[in-house]
Amino acid sequence: MKVLLAYISVILIWSTTPLGITFSVVDGDVLFPLIMRTFIGLLLSTFFLAFVKQRITFSKDAVATYSASMLGVCGAMLITYWSAQYISSGLISVIYGLSPIIAGVFAIPVLKEPFFSRQKLFGIACAIIGLAIIFVDELYVDGQGWKGIIGIVVAVLLYGLSTVLIKRFNSQVSAVSINAGSLLFSMPIFAMLWFSSGNSIPSTPSTTVIYSILYLGVFGSFLGFVLYFYILKNLPATSVMLIPLITPVLALILGNVVKGEVISSNTVIGTFLVLSGLMIYQFTRINVQAIKR
Repeated sequence: MKVLLAYISVILIWSTTPLGITFSVVDGDVLFPLIMRTFIGLLLSTFFLAFVKQRITFSKDAVATYSASMLGVCGAMLITYWSAQYISSGLISVIYGLSPIIAGVFAIPVLKEPFFSRQKLFGIACAIIGLAIIFVDELYVDGQGWKGIIGIVVAVLLYGLSTVLIKRFNSQVSAVSINAGSLLFSMPIFAMLWFSSGNSIPSTPSTTVIYSILYLGVFGSFLGFVLYFYILKNLPATSVMLIPLITPVLALILGNVVKGEVISSNTVIGTFLVLSGLMIYQFTRINVQAIKR
């Protein structure tokens, strides 16, 4: 029952995180909500480490792992917040669904993994065609939407590279320590960017912004991360692989219901191709192994 609740919680957190980002970014200010989210996540991660009698280590391998993780926190997250001004929360989730494919691409040169099979290449082609359909649709429907799509694609590239580099360093640091360390290393960079930009603390942030930041800090930057690694240890890989297929669909529905985000027919087609390509890519190896047995 605990594993099931954790599984459902991860799906809900990952589905609502893009919506929270769009609600927290107001008038182009992406740094303040990002800094506050990072600070809250770091605070909770540090308390949790103290509770389980662990700490942030600073060995050579640990620092390398934190630095690799920063690509996902500083690079990908900053670009994601910026892109949230131009595209819907649902599309953010759909494009982030490509992260396993992107990580697979980087794994070939970095981890020396074998090149893709024909089935995986077919899945990648489907996903790219779906992304292209979404891009063209945004280009015609909203003149600014293409900026957000390009931004999220870059963010996913950085996130995928970060994931592969973390595996490459293969340090023995716990998942929560990696999360805390990467947030700790990212805070000074966010702070420098914020001060150099000349931004100031919003005098009267709306309750929506405040609640969104709190939600993202507690659930997005802390609890979702902990629960994901919990289910990773307690569920088969096939079950975990379903999460990137479920969350984009749920995110699109939530964005439409909660925020009134428009879902065009081309978006539906493009999303279907992206998720179909991801499914083919994710489950090819498992199907082949099952046939061999």
